[in-house]
Amino acid sequence: MLLTPDSQRTLARGLLDVLIRAGLVAGLVIYCYQVLRPFLYLMIWSVILAINLYPVQRILRAKLGGKDGRAATLIVLTAFALLAVPIYLLATSVTDSAESALEWVKGGTFHISPPPESVASWPLVGGKIYAFWQQAATDLTDLALKFAPQLKDVSLALLGTLAGFGLGLMMFLVAVIIGGIIMAFGENGSRSAVRIAERIFGPGRGANIAQLCTATIRTVAQGVIGIAFAQMLLIGVGFVLMGVPGAGLLALGVLLSSALALGGCSISIADLPLVGAPADAPARPKETGAYMPVNQLPPDREEAAMDPAERAKIQSELITARERQASAAAAKDAAAK
Repeated sequence: MLLTPDSQRTLARGLLDVLIRAGLVAGLVIYCYQVLRPFLYLMIWSVILAINLYPVQRILRAKLGGKDGRAATLIVLTAFALLAVPIYLLATSVTDSAESALEWVKGGTFHISPPPESVASWPLVGGKIYAFWQQAATDLTDLALKFAPQLKDVSLALLGTLAGFGLGLMMFLVAVIIGGIIMAFGENGSRSAVRIAERIFGPGRGANIAQLCTATIRTVAQGVIGIAFAQMLLIGVGFVLMGVPGAGLLALGVLLSSALALGGCSISIADLPLVGAPADAPARPKETGAYMPVNQLPPDREEAAMDPAERAKIQSELITARERQASAAAAKDAAAK
């Protein structure tokens, strides 16, 4: 079908309008991202907290006469009250530990015992370790001046880690407040999430995708981050009550080691019952193809992986060892009787 000049002008004008709108939308998205980028992690934490605490929000809302704002405010105040005492105890413990270490060093009570003579006989590194240890035991001040640049870097790195932890804690408290604001508008946010998911993944699948994302966030947060943080608080409070030196630093180590338990998930999205594969997607093969099932033997090789004589020798040695073990076990049983 040939286009008339009027049709061509109309088509060009429509295409130009679409490109202008797309350019404006892209520019707006980029500008919004630049504005939001400094607060991106804060907003992510806020959304995660809001999703995890929203079931509590719904329970409190029902008991407070359907007031979302009051329920969200109560959750935020309760969270601050629960976190205030453990955080104060941990901060006090870290401060006391640092002051005790400084007094220990300044008071001259810090002493390193000389190394045993057997250290010098260690292979390869024994001599260097012995000399370093001996100098630390006899002239620690000179050794500290010798390694002052390295000690300075380590100290700055440690202070940076502590400062980063404090900043992260402040961001977490601010995220709790923002999460409360998000929870106050939770119903509208849930409907918006479903509409966005339907726009991206197709009609009829938005609710399933939103439910899948919500379940994933809650599982990861509650199963990993929540447990790690709870372990840090409980163990830290226990260390403080028992008077363990360096309780704050030990609690931080517990938090870091517990967070390493984060694992992956190998379930395919198409295998989930609420999502499934699209209707027009080809059927997935039942056979594994080139991938060998774990319960089958590998295919025969054209060439032997091991020389037959060497294999026979190994089999003979294994049989002899097994018979020797059986004889020893029989003799032991006979002696026991």
